[in-house]
Amino acid sequence: MHPVIVNLGPLTIHSYGLFISLGFTFGILLAIMRAPRFNIETTAVLDMAIYAIISAIAGSRIFYVIVNYHEYAGDPLKIFYLHKGGLVFYGGLIGVVAALSYYIIKNKLDYFKTADMLITSLPLGHFFGRVGCFLNGCCYGAPTAAFTGINFPNLKEACFRHPTQLYEAAFCLTSLFILLAFEKFFKKTDGILFVLYIYMYSAWRFSIEFLRDDDRGQFLFGLSPSQNVSIAGFVFATIVLIAVLKKKKLTGDKTR
Repeated sequence: MHPVIVNLGPLTIHSYGLFISLGFTFGILLAIMRAPRFNIETTAVLDMAIYAIISAIAGSRIFYVIVNYHEYAGDPLKIFYLHKGGLVFYGGLIGVVAALSYYIIKNKLDYFKTADMLITSLPLGHFFGRVGCFLNGCCYGAPTAAFTGINFPNLKEACFRHPTQLYEAAFCLTSLFILLAFEKFFKKTDGILFVLYIYMYSAWRFSIEFLRDDDRGQFLFGLSPSQNVSIAGFVFATIVLIAVLKKKKLTGDKTR
C-alpha cells in the first residue's frame, strides 16, 4: 500500500486525500461538460459543486463516526483525521442529495433534469475515491484463495484478501458507461438516469458488503449499516421512479 505519495519535510501528500481531490475535480469537469445539453449554466454547476464538496465530506465522515463511534470515544480529536481514511460513501451520497436538492429547489431548477446531468459525475468521482482507498489500505476484503487476492501489508494477518476497493472502482467505471449508453441509445424521461444509478449502486453495495472484512460498525438484522442503507436506497429509488413516471404522464414528457 502507499498511504503517502509525497513526503518532503513539512509537505506530506496522502494518497487518500489526493485521490478524493481528483475525484471531485474530474466529477465537476464532467458535470460542466454535460451542463449545456441540459440547458444548465456553468455558474450553477460550480455553485452546486461547492455544495457537493462540503456536504459529501461532512456526510461521509458523520456516517463513519456514527457507525464506528467506539473508535473516537477515547480521543474525539481523531474525528478530524480525514487523511487516515474513514469516509463512508453512503453518508456522502445522502449529504449530497440533501444539499443539492435544497439548491435545486431554491433556485427553481428542473429537479429531475438536473439530477440526470449530475448523476454521471458520481461514479466517476467514486472511482478515484476507491483507488485512494486501495492505496490507503482501508475498506479491504475478506481472506480469499481467488486469483484476485492481494496481501495488504498494513494488516497484522498476512494473507491474500479480496481487493474490494478495486472491485468497486471497476463497478464505478462500468456504471458510468451504462448510464452514458442508456442516455444515448434508449428513450428516457428526465430522472431515469438518477433512478437507474441508485438501483445499480444499492444492489452492488448490498452484494459487495459480503466480501468486506474491515470494521463497518454495528450490524442490524444481521446486515451491515451499508446493507441496511442499500435497502432504503431501493425504496427511495422506487419512490422517485413513481414520481418520474407520474410527471411523465401529467406533462407528456418526451425524449429530448
